[in-house]
Amino acid sequence: MTIIKTISVELEELNPTFSSKKYILAVSGGVDSMVLLDCFKNLNLNFEVAHFNFQLRGEESDGDEALISSVCSNQNIPFNLNTVDTNTYATKNKLSIQEAARELRYNWFFSLLKEKNADYIVTGHHANDSIETFFINLLRGTGIKGLIGIKNNNQIIRPLLSVWRKDIETYASNANIEFRNDSSNESIKYKRNFIRKKIIPELNQKKENASTSILKSIGHLSQVNTYLEKKLAIDIEKITTVRGNIIYISTEQSIEDLVLYSALSKYGFNESQIQSIQTNTKATGKKHYSVSHELLVNRDQLIIQPLNESVNLRFEIPTLGIYDNPFNINFTEIESPESFLTDKNTILLDRDLIAFPFTIRKWKEGDWFIPFGMKGKKKLSDFFIDEKFSQFEKENTWLLVNDDQIVWVVNHRLDDRYRIKESTTNVLQVVTK
Repeated sequence: MTIIKTISVELEELNPTFSSKKYILAVSGGVDSMVLLDCFKNLNLNFEVAHFNFQLRGEESDGDEALISSVCSNQNIPFNLNTVDTNTYATKNKLSIQEAARELRYNWFFSLLKEKNADYIVTGHHANDSIETFFINLLRGTGIKGLIGIKNNNQIIRPLLSVWRKDIETYASNANIEFRNDSSNESIKYKRNFIRKKIIPELNQKKENASTSILKSIGHLSQVNTYLEKKLAIDIEKITTVRGNIIYISTEQSIEDLVLYSALSKYGFNESQIQSIQTNTKATGKKHYSVSHELLVNRDQLIIQPLNESVNLRFEIPTLGIYDNPFNINFTEIESPESFLTDKNTILLDRDLIAFPFTIRKWKEGDWFIPFGMKGKKKLSDFFIDEKFSQFEKENTWLLVNDDQIVWVVNHRLDDRYRIKESTTNVLQVVTK
């Protein structure tokens, strides 16, 4: 099968309507991306080229840019260029050069995707790249997901993944495609180059077609990973409850390490953090932080919430109507209700006992109310203890307040003073979503 046909088949498998889509081609100037460009041109697809000049190789980098710009100009292909001093960016953000280049490149690609109203970013990664990535991740001690090499996802596609580098080079030679060689690819001080130039050739000498066997194994691992992810999703669902922005993971029963890792890693917790959490699932009150979430160990559960929630802790409600901050809440005057019974999201208030405006705020020390059905005052802190609120639940509880008096511990308990009675003639209904 020719490379052009292979690309066509790969794109059709990803999306049967691939010919009507728009693509952003990431072109470096190397043989793989220049062949990809030529194939997309021959397939008459709608695409634009994106080239990132990292300013890492002086005249070489400028030569790459000049070549791609010239090819695009000669063939009437839209050309997008971004140039950044990668060394300065890496130093400023405390990243390695490789990490900085990847972050810069993909941030720009995704912005182009949106700006150009395109459907996919396309890269020239091929079968050899996938094998090299397998070994890099193997040396890192990665799990199965890391061992399946380079894969397509919803926005980034790699239609050359089943094509070997030697076949790409043959195509370039036969089609007289001009390309550039990156001199940094010759240095074995870089892990990927060492694997490419030392490890894989040695394996191929020891065993004929070793690369083909490794690629086949990667395919098997990919199938295992797909099955495992489905199974893990079922197991995680069994122990997880979501209420608004808060996630509750039950630890009442022992949880397999892999299940807990999969459940927590999506919230930014790394392997060492998850090991610590797993070891101390009964350390009530202990908190752990990822870059995006905080986790509280609370009795027989782990409670997770996003960081920096609810910066504004006070909201004014001037009159009847629907409000969206800090959550959706609706104030409506109604006639005699059909029933005095309500759910946790609805309260009925004696309209003659209260007047706008209302305030919605978080609780503070010293707050008290008279819980529905009781006669005496109760501190909110004691109410939380009685109801077994976790620290996160306390932090995320809102109060509906009128004239400095708590009317409702929202979605938990109405104040008895404002409930409707048989004698009530005017009713204010408050509903949250």
